[in-house]
Amino acid sequence: MTKTDVKEMLVSYKQLSAKVEIWKECLILSDNLEIKLECQKASLQLKIINQCLGLLKEPHKFILETHLINQCIWSETIELFEQKRGVLNGRSERTLKRMQSQAIQEMLNFIETSKLENYLS
Repeated sequence: MTKTDVKEMLVSYKQLSAKVEIWKECLILSDNLEIKLECQKASLQLKIINQCLGLLKEPHKFILETHLINQCIWSETIELFEQKRGVLNGRSERTLKRMQSQAIQEMLNFIETSKLENYLS
C-alpha cells in the first residue's frame, strides 16, 4: 500500500459510504450472499478509515476531510481552515499540502503496523 492508495481511499470515501448504506437496504429485501460480502468488506474499510482519521491531530484531520473527502479545492480549504482556526492561525497552501502529506503518512504507518493492508484492497 502506498500514500497514493490512501489518498484514493479518502477521495472515494463518500461513494463507499453510500454503497454500504444502499447495500444494507438491499439486504433487508433479499439475502444476496455476494452483496452481503461486499457490504461487510466495505463496512470494514470505512471503519479502518474512520479509526485512522480519529488518530490524527485535529488540523490534519480537518485538511483530509475538507480537501480529499469533501473534495474542496485548495483555496476553499484555506478559507475554511482560517474560518475554523482563525485568520491569525491561517496557513499557506504549501503548509496545508505538507500537513496533508504528513497525515496520509501517519494513516499509512498505522495501516501497515496493524497489518490491515489486505482488508483495504
